Amino acid sequence: MLICPNCSTRNNDYHIYCYHCGTKLKQDTSLVESQESPELPWDMTGAENLEKENDLLSDIVNLPEETDEEESGLDEPIESVLQDNTSLPNYDNYFGDSFKFDTNGYNDEDYDIQDRLPLRRYRKSEKDERVIEKLIRASISILLIAFIGFMVYVGYDQMVRKPAGRPAATAIDYTYKVEETELDGMPARRILIESSVGEQIQIQNQLLPFIQGKAELVLPDSDFIHGDYAQSDGVYKVSLPIIIAANGYPHLKENIEFDVPVHNAPLEILSPAEKEALAEGDSFPLMLQVEPGSEVFVNDYRATHLLDEQGQLTMQLEVPEEPENIFEIRVETRGYSDTVETIVLKRQQMAFPLSIDQDLPITASGSGEWVEITGNTAPDAVLTANLEMLREPEIDPVTGDFSFYIKASAKGMTPLILTAKLNDLESVLEAAVERPATEMEYTTKAWAFNYQEMKEKPHLHNGRAFAITGTITELSTTGSRTIITLDIARSGQASQPVHVEYWKPNTLAEGQEIRVFGNYWGSRNDMPYIIAYFIY
Repeated sequence: MLICPNCSTRNNDYHIYCYHCGTKLKQDTSLVESQESPELPWDMTGAENLEKENDLLSDIVNLPEETDEEESGLDEPIESVLQDNTSLPNYDNYFGDSFKFDTNGYNDEDYDIQDRLPLRRYRKSEKDERVIEKLIRASISILLIAFIGFMVYVGYDQMVRKPAGRPAATAIDYTYKVEETELDGMPARRILIESSVGEQIQIQNQLLPFIQGKAELVLPDSDFIHGDYAQSDGVYKVSLPIIIAANGYPHLKENIEFDVPVHNAPLEILSPAEKEALAEGDSFPLMLQVEPGSEVFVNDYRATHLLDEQGQLTMQLEVPEEPENIFEIRVETRGYSDTVETIVLKRQQMAFPLSIDQDLPITASGSGEWVEITGNTAPDAVLTANLEMLREPEIDPVTGDFSFYIKASAKGMTPLILTAKLNDLESVLEAAVERPATEMEYTTKAWAFNYQEMKEKPHLHNGRAFAITGTITELSTTGSRTIITLDIARSGQASQPVHVEYWKPNTLAEGQEIRVFGNYWGSRNDMPYIIAYFIY
């Protein structure tokens, strides 16, 4: 066994160089020197001797794989012979020191077979492995340094920068403002709260974060309608408690205060438009416009089922014989305060009873000019009319019921005025008589209206159908009829008002432009007087 003088690695006896580090080994030549050099039977010189030497070495090294004892003539096995290596010939036995190669200038020391033919078990250099190991260690070091740097940055951000950005205060600061806005089409309040250190705020049972020092909340005004807030000068005095929290500060508990306008449920009274009217009969048409989906109550009577899809309500109010009758209208709409309005309906006070028991306007039953009128009055009263009577009215002496015929000479609308007299007392009743006509028949025969002529000769064209166009400047109702003041003046002309009465249900409004086909009947309130038959 050979020990490497460089790395102390153990090598086999046949190694010339250390298989670990490649250092040349010092061989023990004592065994070789003790052997005698056999004399060669021939004299080998030059190339011939070298060739024979190589053949002899080949015979020594290339031993046969199997040895036949009988053919070799040996009495013992080859293994026993090989165990005693002293019996084997070697280079020095054959040649000795006297044998010298003719190298012709060749230096054996310069020739190193290790430089030409690497040993079979020669170990490769560890240079590449060491480089890889250094790279791995460098990568781990870089990652470790990066991680430490990141942790230092996080610690700096959390422990140094954030406290440095806060004011040197012991309490949370805040400011707020409230603005008007809309939420889903409904009026609302936009609440904006700012704080330099606040992190969270609790308001109206909601927990909101501060983002860049701001927290925002939008609340519909309807949230404050049913709250326990004082109401003054048309506004609610709202006070909302808030709690602001921030790390390192005690919680801030305050109230923010602002005003919220009182929003009443939408309600428009179309009839009676002035919220007060004279009822000529025992009923009066009520027309309302509210928000679709609202609840409507008239004197505690729920009338919501009468609303159409547009939020319009029409119903007949029964008007007692009292001089003044008050009706309360209440509207409830989601998101609004309840709206309560009242209307006053007055009954015409007569000295004694006088009424017509037919629906108004009174419609002729046939195509003739004579129209029957029925009603009731005092049994001893005397009845007269502004129209021609077929004969004197017949009045029941007990009940006061009467019946008579009047002449309606024009197709369309004719005014009727009944007067009942009893001693020094007098009762008057206005009505209208309708002689039916088709729309085409009536409108195609209507005349153009000459305002100046009608003013100068008010009774010249009584009963004639006319067509006029204008804008409604005034409008009122009595329950049975709608009274309109219509200005028919063209652009640049002076006002030309016309008194128009319409005895049919309608949804007319002031400021509306309409076209009227009706019968002209003189003058009323110093204006041309027309009873409308068709209005567009």
